[in-house]
Amino acid sequence: MLLLHEALITAQSSGDVSYGPEDFEPIAATGRLNMVIAVQEDSPFRTLVDLMKAAREDPNKLVFAANLNAPVHYAGLILESNEPGAAFLYTQEGGGAYRFEALVGGHADVSAFSMGEFIDYRAGGIRALAVSSAERLPAAPEIMTTVEQGYDFVHANMHFWWFPQGTDQAKVDYMAGVIQKAMATEQVQKALAKRLCEPLVKTGEEMKSQLVERIQAIRSVDATSPDVLPNIPLWILLATLLS
Repeated sequence: MLLLHEALITAQSSGDVSYGPEDFEPIAATGRLNMVIAVQEDSPFRTLVDLMKAAREDPNKLVFAANLNAPVHYAGLILESNEPGAAFLYTQEGGGAYRFEALVGGHADVSAFSMGEFIDYRAGGIRALAVSSAERLPAAPEIMTTVEQGYDFVHANMHFWWFPQGTDQAKVDYMAGVIQKAMATEQVQKALAKRLCEPLVKTGEEMKSQLVERIQAIRSVDATSPDVLPNIPLWILLATLLS
């Protein structure tokens, strides 16, 4: 059994791998991480509108830190598609800690974080422009949603459980029931709350509809843009080692 977030979809959509959701048997969708669009604390951009206007008026200038072809990268691409003519210049950064460092170090202008990551990092010098949820979140009610600022951008990284393709439906249904029961336990609810992860759980046709929706959203944009900065720190390290 495999548990993986939407990287399974984005990796296929970007051409990194040849397999995708259709090569597995979906069991359930659990947990949803809303994304926060953030900038450095002293950034001139005060709202998402300011940021997207600059990305439209001077495309491929603002640097967006992302793990390329992963969900955060697609968050930026989908956000671009909501502002015709806007374009970020993407630079390869790994997990949230690396993207945080890129922002506070002045190597990137903007990035996206899960709400849990943002809460952990904001004291270090980053500021939120928007959260990609339909409504403001209790953990940070002061952060305006993307919808409030005029963007049809409700985007969250979901987790899906998978069996090998062709697994007997009775086994799929049984494990879906087990996952539902586990998600309702106090232990799991507390763990999700600590990570500020929305504790949803979907199975059956509802889960499949959600999966189709996420696949369509991700495939609606193209991640093969040539406007990507090289991983400069990595090249410097390699050159140093070679020397």
